Amino acid sequence: MTVIDSVTNTVVATLPAGTNPQYAAVAPNGNIYVTNSNSGNVSVFPPFPTLTGITPACGPTAGGTVVTISGTSLAGADVTIGGVPATGVSVNPGGTQITATTPAGVAGAATVAVATCGGTVSLPAAFTYTAVPTLTGISPACGPLAGGTMVTITGTNLTGAIVTIGGNPATGVSVNPGGTQITATTPAGVAGAATVTVTACGGTVSLPAAFTYTAVPTLTGISPACGPTAGGTMVTISGTNLTGATVTIGGVPATNVFYNLAGTQITATTPAGVAGAATVAVTPVVAPRVCRPRSPTPPSPRSAGSARRAGRPRAARW
Repeated sequence: MTVIDSVTNTVVATLPAGTNPQYAAVAPNGNIYVTNSNSGNVSVFPPFPTLTGITPACGPTAGGTVVTISGTSLAGADVTIGGVPATGVSVNPGGTQITATTPAGVAGAATVAVATCGGTVSLPAAFTYTAVPTLTGISPACGPLAGGTMVTITGTNLTGAIVTIGGNPATGVSVNPGGTQITATTPAGVAGAATVTVTACGGTVSLPAAFTYTAVPTLTGISPACGPTAGGTMVTISGTNLTGATVTIGGVPATNVFYNLAGTQITATTPAGVAGAATVAVTPVVAPRVCRPRSPTPPSPRSAGSARRAGRPRAARW
C-alpha cells in the first residue's frame, strides 16, 4: 500500500498491507491502521520516521564525532552516514532524538539515513567530512595586553573554526571560502608568548607560543638630553616594555635603534633637528619581526618598523 503526501503529491511510504487494503487511519500514538477487505483483518504499522537535522553537521574524516539527529518516530533506529553504519546509536524515550558516533568517511558531504520499523528516511548531504586542519602562521604575531589586535591566521581546512589565544576565545572570527585563512580579534592577555589554537570541523590544532602579548611602553628619561642640530648624538632612553619600539625625536625617526633584552633601555642616534626643545616619542610596533627580544649590540644597525600606538613623549633640548 502506497502512502502519498497530498500536498507534494509524492510517495512518502510503502506499507506491506494485507489482501486488498481499502482504508487507512492514523491513531493518536502515530500507528497506522489499514483494513484489508479480502482477508478481513487490520494491518498495524508504526509511524513513518521524519528527520529535521543533525548537529554538528561536520567532523573529521577519521570519524568519532558524536552527533545528535533530530526528528520524529525514531525509536529503534539504525543510522548510516555516507552509507556506513554509525556506532553508539541511542534514541531518547520520545523518539525525537538520536545520538550516535560517526564512522570514518571521505572528505565531502555525506547523506544521513535513519531506518526504523516504520521506514527509512534520509537527509542528503547533511554531514560534511573534513580533513584535519593545519596552521602555518599568524600575522601580526604580537599585540597589546588589552587585546583588540586584528590578526590573520593561515593554514588549511579551517572552515567552521573557533579560535583561542592563550586559552581565551578570539572574537570576530571569520574564515575565507577556501578555508585557508582566518581573521579574528585577539582577546586580552598577559605579557608573554601565548598559544594559538584553532578548532575546526576536522579537529583541533595549535601553534605554541605563536602570539606575544606586549605591555604598553613607559619612558623615564633620555641621556644626554641635548645635542647639535646636525644630529648624530648617541642617546640612551630608559623605561619599560621598549622592545621593538620605534623612536622619533622632533617627529623625525632616530637611526641605529637597539634594545636591551629586558626592554628597559634603547640606544639610538638623533636625527638632524632645529634649535630648541624636541619631543622624544617611543611607539610599540605590532609586527612579527619585532616580537622577539633584540640583542643590545647586533652586528649591523636595524631600525624599528612603522608605528602603531604612541607611548608617552619626553622632551629634550638640542
